[in-house]
Amino acid sequence: MRLWLRLLTCTQLLERHMRNLLRLRFGTTLPRFDLMSRLERYPEGLKM
Repeated sequence: MRLWLRLLTCTQLLERHMRNLLRLRFGTTLPRFDLMSRLERYPEGLKM
């Protein structure tokens, strides 16, 4: 149980760090980056 909680804490720290870097360096958010990276995988576009 302790290991799982430690892993969760580390994951949260990494995510917070990535969010801060994206905001400060690129003026974007993690959800926006996620969307843009998914769109990049499909240059011909996506269908709904």
